Amino acid sequence: WTALHEACSYGWLEVVTVLVEGGANVNAKGLDDDTPLHDATTSGNLNMVKFLIEHGADPFAKNTKGRTPSDYAAPHILEYLQSLKAFQ
Repeated sequence: WTALHEACSYGWLEVVTVLVEGGANVNAKGLDDDTPLHDATTSGNLNMVKFLIEHGADPFAKNTKGRTPSDYAAPHILEYLQSLKAFQ
C-alpha cells in the first residue's frame, strides 16, 4: 500500500498528480495486489482514472481475486474503460 493508493482511494487528484509526476509507480501492487487504478475506479473519479492510464497504468491488471479495475468501476468509468478494450 503506497501513498498513491491512498490518494486514489480518497479521490485526491491533486495529490495523485504530484506523486505521479514525482515518480510514483502507477502499477504498484497494494493490498490483494490492487493497483492505484483499482482504487481510483472505486473512488469514482473519472479524471483520475484517465490521468493514471495516460501515465501508464494498466487497465487490465488483475488482483489476487482475478479482478480488474473495470470490476470495481461505476457505470461512467466502466464505459470509459470498455472503450479502451476496443483499441487494444
